[in-house]
Amino acid sequence: MVTSIFGIFDPGRPWARLVRAVRPLAALVAAVTPVVALAPGCGGDAPPPHGAGGAGDPGDFTVDIELPPDIEARLLEIATELGAVICERARNCCDHYGFEPRTDCLQLGGGIFALQLASATELGAKDPSELDFTIDDAMVERCLEVARSVTTKCAFTDEVTFAWFWPCSSVLSVAPRGEEPEECNADPMCEAKHGPGHGCAIDSCRPIVEVERGAACGPPNEDAVIPVCGASDHCEIGTCERRLSLGEPCVSTKECVSEAYCDSVCLPRSPLGAPCLEAACAEGLACRCPTYGCDEPFCFEPRDVGEPCSVDGECSFPVLCQDGICKPSSIGFCEPP
Repeated sequence: MVTSIFGIFDPGRPWARLVRAVRPLAALVAAVTPVVALAPGCGGDAPPPHGAGGAGDPGDFTVDIELPPDIEARLLEIATELGAVICERARNCCDHYGFEPRTDCLQLGGGIFALQLASATELGAKDPSELDFTIDDAMVERCLEVARSVTTKCAFTDEVTFAWFWPCSSVLSVAPRGEEPEECNADPMCEAKHGPGHGCAIDSCRPIVEVERGAACGPPNEDAVIPVCGASDHCEIGTCERRLSLGEPCVSTKECVSEAYCDSVCLPRSPLGAPCLEAACAEGLACRCPTYGCDEPFCFEPRDVGEPCSVDGECSFPVLCQDGICKPSSIGFCEPP
């Protein structure tokens, strides 16, 4: 969950306790924390979020990664600019949820690159001289452009919280010396580089093309595109087939039309307030017991960050109900008051 350094995380959860690597520039110093820094002490003296750890904690350890001077200098420049944008959003938004803005901007901006370097070198176990490092200037511009586009948006939906993650993670490429870097490892990386309508397949970004019923779907075809089925069809063992209507026998929900789920036959999804089984609620609704002691799960609309609530279960994971609103226990670019 690299994205947690930019968004909402709960420091008490195992997936949030990431390696913190500092020194693609002066020193890559690591500590167990979800916030990753590029240079110790740079950008401000504000402490890390409570429960997140920090330099000087008993479990600290050091990882040294030597980078080519030109890459090191360019990363510092990018991290500084990205960090300033992130800190601007912190000043705009943290107070809205009862937090204080963090000021260690370089740490925030450099975290994504530090994690990439720590991963590529296996936490310093692999010799960096055996690796080639490249920076894509076009993706630098895209990264900063997307980050600036959300500086005044204080909502914390995925499309806002993680908006700049994929463009910024595409800035730096690391590959074994003499080998071409992989173009992608996930669809969002291709969208960041080439725009919507592109996906990642066999480590390459390819156009996604809708095909007719009966056509092959799934892996890239001879035209080097990714064939996908239309909304009224689904991909079944490599072929686009018709989605099943209400009442027709089925094996899985993906076979049914969107307003149905599969329970031996395609059945209508349950409306707001109706008792439900998992995955049986209408789009946008969740099936669970939002309150403790609830006898039977029912379909309800999960509350987003900042919306009113009465119990934790009403809020979207991992947000909790605090002071009558859905509020995260921590936000990556904010710190507790």
